[in-house]
Amino acid sequence: MRYTLIRYFFVSLLLLGNGNCHAAGGQTSVDPAIRGIANTYFSALSSGDSQALLSLFAEDALLRNKDQLQDPAYSQFLTTRYSSARLEIVGSGVRGDLPTVDIIIWMNDIESIKERLILRAIDGPNGVSYLIVSQETFDF
Repeated sequence: MRYTLIRYFFVSLLLLGNGNCHAAGGQTSVDPAIRGIANTYFSALSSGDSQALLSLFAEDALLRNKDQLQDPAYSQFLTTRYSSARLEIVGSGVRGDLPTVDIIIWMNDIESIKERLILRAIDGPNGVSYLIVSQETFDF
């Protein structure tokens, strides 16, 4: 599958309370499967679903997060921390041959966590899906 670097950013807010997605400003096309893994990742964080998070990780990300995600207390921490947060997908691109998606998790109107999820494409019977192989937290 051929990936291209998306040069324009878009804003998409997922509101967990009612599941509606509201877009602000111009929107750039992002592969639905890439958008899907970002939404699934955020949904698992906000619900404290450690098993769902484990199923999204592969390689380094799985090794780095496995022990923590197997701790029942961590699931409660995730629920407490992220239950009222909202997701903004701000862009996607390619690093080497690995697709990426840049997200902002808004804890409130001021506090946010900026992450880049580095993905690996997996060809399956229903098309391409993605796993998270690495995460970076930073200002972009």
